[in-house]
Amino acid sequence: MTITQESERVLNEHRIVQELADRLHGKVAVAPRGDVKRWVGEVRDEFERFRAHLLHHMAFEEHDGYLVNPAHHRAGLEPRLTRLRHEHREIEILLHDLHGRIDQMKADDLLLARDWCNRVIDTLHYVQHHENEENDLVELVFTQDIGSKD
Repeated sequence: MTITQESERVLNEHRIVQELADRLHGKVAVAPRGDVKRWVGEVRDEFERFRAHLLHHMAFEEHDGYLVNPAHHRAGLEPRLTRLRHEHREIEILLHDLHGRIDQMKADDLLLARDWCNRVIDTLHYVQHHENEENDLVELVFTQDIGSKD
């Protein structure tokens, strides 16, 4: 895979993550006002699509993607790469916790449902910030590697 293809693949993956995040945000932006169990059924699938894709995406970045290669190009990037990998672990913990809590809600757990929605929204913000950091790093690494910056 060429450098350009790899950078396009990473950026495309980040677009997919953003699309899934936007769809999930739309589902949790308004907490349920009534039967939580019915609401859980509507939200669970959207959350699971986001969670599964993001976990797969982060694993790809660490094992086959750009989080492996840039360290070979620039040793000075290692602290940023280490921080991004650590954030992957933190995001995994947040997703795991949210995943476990949604199915535990009962029909009258309105406060727990609202809290879950707020935590999902916070997590989506963390993911967005993380993805922006990765995009900046990808741009830095790949545009300089192909000589498009002076």
